[in-house]
Amino acid sequence: MTIEFVIADLLAQDVDAVVNPANERLAHGGGVAGLIARAAGPDLEEDSLRIGGCPTGDAVVTRAGRLPQRAVIHAVGPVWRGGGAGEARLLAAAHRAVVARAQEEGLATIALPAISTDPASGRCIPERIFPRVDLPAPFSPTRECISPSSKVNMPS
Repeated sequence: MTIEFVIADLLAQDVDAVVNPANERLAHGGGVAGLIARAAGPDLEEDSLRIGGCPTGDAVVTRAGRLPQRAVIHAVGPVWRGGGAGEARLLAAAHRAVVARAQEEGLATIALPAISTDPASGRCIPERIFPRVDLPAPFSPTRECISPSSKVNMPS
């Protein structure tokens, strides 16, 4: 598996799927979810309503609609509750679920924004619970959150 960290327009990435950092209701109001939903059009919204939701720590796949990608993987990360509610485990599970859904759907490449890093939504996981990784300056935590997007090539 190859992981490439990039600062770029998520929806302009030449990948099979983009990952939406979603909420459990798969409601696409604002933030990255709203941006993806507006760009994708009604197919994504119809699929989300049909699916009905996704538990924290899991991921589901919808059509990409008008996006250049083949699919959107909606990953539900945890809301930060102080660290004693299994947030680290749920965040890891959400990332594993993204990889599993991509493999199940035959999606070889994905664009993955940081999950559970939106302070406005309450899903802002503090940088201190992420594994320590030396990243170049552009990928440093902002507002106490990790905020890079990454492009991942899936194993065959």
